[in-house]
Amino acid sequence: MKMYELILYSILISCLIMVGYVLNPLINEMSKTKEVIDITDYNNCSNLSVTNTTECLVNYVKSIYNYTVRDDTDRTLEDIKNNGGDCYDYSKLYEKMANSLGLNSTTYAFYGASGHRFAVIYDYEMTSYCQVDLLNYVCREFE
Repeated sequence: MKMYELILYSILISCLIMVGYVLNPLINEMSKTKEVIDITDYNNCSNLSVTNTTECLVNYVKSIYNYTVRDDTDRTLEDIKNNGGDCYDYSKLYEKMANSLGLNSTTYAFYGASGHRFAVIYDYEMTSYCQVDLLNYVCREFE
């Protein structure tokens, strides 16, 4: 992939993320109706589409979720399971889990009076991506 293509994809993803961020209140309402599936191993989320993998990972995180404000330091899965985490910790966790399942992922941070971070999971072919914000997600497919 050429450098200009990577830059264009990054700009496109950033724009689409902003649209998703604006729609986040609607997404929050929709996610309240989803059933929480308690899975014990996120590796069960492999070999699925980007959307299905993201849904599976979010359901896994729901089974261990404990929002606790902590310093922005890389943590292990076990540490987050035992002590909880905040948006930094969960976005980094999504990034690590997605990468370990063969998908690409990154995190984005917003800073102002307070900061916030969320993850974006996408496939290497750039056919789709999902924005994951704590226990909420929105996915888009490219045509």
